Amino acid sequence: MAEVASFGTAGQSVLRAMTPRMDSRQSGRAGGSGPQSARGRLDRPDSRGIQEMSIHEMESVLVDKPRKKPPAVVGGPPISARELLEENKVLGELKAQQKAGRRQYEKDFVQRLLEEDRMVMEGNKAKEQSKKHAKVQLAQQYKDRIVLNQETKVTTEQNEKHLQQGLGYFPFDEGEQIVKNRDMKKDRMRAEMQEQMQKQKTDRPVRKDGLRRDINAEVQYPLSLSRPPPAKGAGLLSSADDALELADNEKMLLVDEPPSFMNKHPLFLTKSKEHMSRRLYDEHVRRTLEDKVEQTKAELLALSMKKQTE
Repeated sequence: MAEVASFGTAGQSVLRAMTPRMDSRQSGRAGGSGPQSARGRLDRPDSRGIQEMSIHEMESVLVDKPRKKPPAVVGGPPISARELLEENKVLGELKAQQKAGRRQYEKDFVQRLLEEDRMVMEGNKAKEQSKKHAKVQLAQQYKDRIVLNQETKVTTEQNEKHLQQGLGYFPFDEGEQIVKNRDMKKDRMRAEMQEQMQKQKTDRPVRKDGLRRDINAEVQYPLSLSRPPPAKGAGLLSSADDALELADNEKMLLVDEPPSFMNKHPLFLTKSKEHMSRRLYDEHVRRTLEDKVEQTKAELLALSMKKQTE
């Protein structure tokens, strides 16, 4: 409680010091009327009595005098309109200068950034160019080294061949002999095949088919069972060859129809014949394979039946 009382007294003293005191003029305005305030002013020690004052002096005492204009504070806000205008002009010029300076600073800053970017890009380009040049040089070195290695390898192989020409490796020449014999056999069979084909071409030349020659639609082909005579220059055939050709013609009939000019099929519809070049007789191979297939089927069938019974 003592602390509260001390704080209250201290606060009252501070408020009393901060509160402005009202002079006699203000107290007269606030509390009294005109005569009372005038009476208060007349009660001053320096004031004369009413009887000694003239009418003009009494009127001047009763009229409130305006306060004096306070002097302009140095560095404070302007008081008159002219001072305000001058201050605004100065502030406008200062603001324009600041704006121009800021704009110039921004322009210089952007220019500096562009210059730095250009320098960085040029440095990167120079670095990439140097890397590319180094890669090209390295690739060229590799190529030269590869060519040198190949030349060295070829030279070494040639020297080894020259050294091995007079050497013999008996009995390790069996593989070379096999390859040589195969080549000789291949050449001999090729010569035999060419000779056989030339002989066949000479003995049985290409048939001059009337169907190929007479392609006119107005030609009336005879419906005859007799075989037409061979074309001119077709070569002479023996009776055995004639019988074989007739049998082949009878087998090649597509449907049961009366013989006509279609009883002889065109070349692209004739059956293929085994040529002389097909020397392997694979009938026994086919029979063996079929027997093996049947045997395998029987074994699988027996195995499945055995599993079912179990």
